[in-house]
Amino acid sequence: MPELLNITNLPSSRVEFIDPRTGLMSREWYRFFLNIFTLVGGGNNQTSLDDLQLAPPFVPATAGGGSGTVTSVDVSGGTTGLTTSGGPITTSGTITLAGILNITNGGTGASTAAGAPFALKGANADITSLSGLTGAISSPTYVQFDTLYATALTAGQLGWDGNNTLGLGMAGGNVTQHIGEDQFFYCKATSAITKGQVVMFTGAVGASGVPTGAPATGITDGSYIMGIAAEAIPFNDFGLVQSFGTLRNVDTSGYADGDILWYDPSVAGGLTKTKPSAPNIKVQMAAVINGGSSGGGTVLIRINPGSVLGGTDSNVQFGTLANDDLIAYDSTLGYWKNIPGSSYGTGTVTSVGLSLPAIFTVSGSPVTTTGTLTAVLASQTANYFFAAPDGLAGTPTFRAIVAADVPTLNQNTTGTAANVTGIVAVANGGSGQATAQLAMNTFAGAVTSGSYLRGNGTNVVMDTIQVADVPTLNQNTTGTASNVTGIVAVANGGTGTATPSLVAGTNVSITGTWPNQTINSSNPGGTVTSVAATVPSFLSISGSPITSSGTLAITYSGTALPIANGGTGQTTAAAAFNALSPITTTGDLIIGNGANSATRLAIGANNYVLTSNGTTAVWAVASGSGATITNDTTTATNVYPTFAAATSGSLATIYTSDAKLLYKPSTGEFLSQHFNAGNGIYVNSKTVSTSYTIATGNSGMSAGPITIASGRTVTVSSGSRWVVL
Repeated sequence: MPELLNITNLPSSRVEFIDPRTGLMSREWYRFFLNIFTLVGGGNNQTSLDDLQLAPPFVPATAGGGSGTVTSVDVSGGTTGLTTSGGPITTSGTITLAGILNITNGGTGASTAAGAPFALKGANADITSLSGLTGAISSPTYVQFDTLYATALTAGQLGWDGNNTLGLGMAGGNVTQHIGEDQFFYCKATSAITKGQVVMFTGAVGASGVPTGAPATGITDGSYIMGIAAEAIPFNDFGLVQSFGTLRNVDTSGYADGDILWYDPSVAGGLTKTKPSAPNIKVQMAAVINGGSSGGGTVLIRINPGSVLGGTDSNVQFGTLANDDLIAYDSTLGYWKNIPGSSYGTGTVTSVGLSLPAIFTVSGSPVTTTGTLTAVLASQTANYFFAAPDGLAGTPTFRAIVAADVPTLNQNTTGTAANVTGIVAVANGGSGQATAQLAMNTFAGAVTSGSYLRGNGTNVVMDTIQVADVPTLNQNTTGTASNVTGIVAVANGGTGTATPSLVAGTNVSITGTWPNQTINSSNPGGTVTSVAATVPSFLSISGSPITSSGTLAITYSGTALPIANGGTGQTTAAAAFNALSPITTTGDLIIGNGANSATRLAIGANNYVLTSNGTTAVWAVASGSGATITNDTTTATNVYPTFAAATSGSLATIYTSDAKLLYKPSTGEFLSQHFNAGNGIYVNSKTVSTSYTIATGNSGMSAGPITIASGRTVTVSSGSRWVVL
């Protein structure tokens, strides 16, 4: 019977044309083309591809040479991987092939369709990405992540976070959890929550186990604080609240690095760097690690909920608290508890007075609200002294001294000073002299002319003046006053003038010359009986007139301060600007016309432009030529595209390509001497949506498959070609 040639199916799209391991055509594509080549006769017959699409070519069997009798037939699989059974056949029978055809003999080396690609491909060392996988990946030794990868992760993605650990894209796509570094609550918002707000626990979503939260406000127990919102959570929506770790891209514009942030009891969901005061709760929320940023700041969340007295203390148990309660330890119960203050004699003092013996005078007594108690010694009879009663023990009083009050002294106390006769010697406490001058001379010692009493560090003696006794003075002390010449200035202790005179003051006039001058008062005197004042309308005055004594009080009346008085004459910012502005018409401009001065520049004529004449700003006709942009779809001749040499800034020069790049507006055709796809890919639509004619002298090429839209045609001129790859 005729022998049918092998026909290889078109290789799967997953099979690479070039084997990356060898750099040569892959085995599958080589076998495909080899079989095609064989089917068309290896270049020795006229079988066409059109014929092959109908059926394989007929190859007649040829009679082999030789003759004889076959006595035994056997088949060997050789090194192909195939096995045989049933041979040799010596009479009749069947030889069965089995086994797996190895790759070197054109097989796959695998027994299943799923295993064939892996047997052909080998180890997946060149796989750079995986997608579309379903099911489990079982028992990998490890997964190596790219530690240089720093692209933001989306929901469900696991990758390196660009810093220190793996990141997991959380639900919603707004938050990345840094594994081992961050902790979150997933909750439902009972009020709209903004990213960066402090969130409090408000309940749960039915029996779902999902908590609910809202911006923290009115909290008296820090245990209700969940954390800081890691993303914005709309009302009744779900989102993430971070309780520990680094939160990025939040507003830290009011803080500096190292600031400690607290829950702000005065702002719903707020943070503050000022530690709250009692009785507000004090919950430490985070530390700032990137401050001064309005939207790119970073905080390290580490919540310390604090406590209230008796809140979490194991050895404190309070009942209902009342004013003036005290804390007492109960050794029987083993904890601290609150007790009424009245148990220890507490109460309210309404009046404090001071009572002292009569020798004191007390003032400020009693004190009923606030005040000071003052005690001073009372005035006593002259020559009285403070002592106990004469000859008795008892309360001391001020009384006259009696003989019993004076102890026996070691001298004669009989008589008075009038009984002393003679001169008391120095050794007995006298001066040894009968007159004061002689007594002074006795005490001074040897008296020498020009000497004076001077301390020598031990005693006072008569001595001459020493240089060290005279301090350094800031003037010339040589000579006498009679040696001074010129006029001594006031600053040097003089008068500054050689002619003494009186100087007139306020309401004083002086007539005559020194020393005969007369002082006259120019104030006629009199009595003021009434003083009044008037003020402009923007001010108001009270207390006027004053007829005896009083104060004139001038205040702002609320009426707009006129321009003439330094105001605007208006009560709103817009009206004030209009009142001060020189502009009067729509389109007017304000320009400077000198130092600290402005004037009005009226709007210019239509199509005029604002320019400078070298002195001031003026409106003028635009000079130079411009360009007009039109939407041209009709011009059937080639025009020149233009290009810029910059991507930003001002455009000074544009460029054209002459005939090397042309554009025809009527058809949208670009004509270029050479196209170069910078990224290596030429792209075309898979649908011909506009009829087109490939003109004579041109050919076309498209990457298929190509669909020609309904009602559209492609005309290929004689001698031209349209190739679809």
